[in-house]
Amino acid sequence: MKELEPKLIMAAQLIGSAGTTITAYVDDYIGASTFVIMFLVSLYVKLVRFRQETRHAEDEHQLKIKKLKQQDEN
Repeated sequence: MKELEPKLIMAAQLIGSAGTTITAYVDDYIGASTFVIMFLVSLYVKLVRFRQETRHAEDEHQLKIKKLKQQDEN
């Protein structure tokens, strides 16, 4: 039995080390996934804001064209 004790201790240490490594990989994966999701959400928000600003500028441009046409008619 005394011959097995060092091997059992070593096996327990290896299992613990593997568990720690797996936990670290899972944490890294979750952290990376969260980062990617947050990045995509912020990119989407910027895109939506840009589209709104572009539409607003386009509407203002169309209003200016209408006013100029009305002035030309008068």
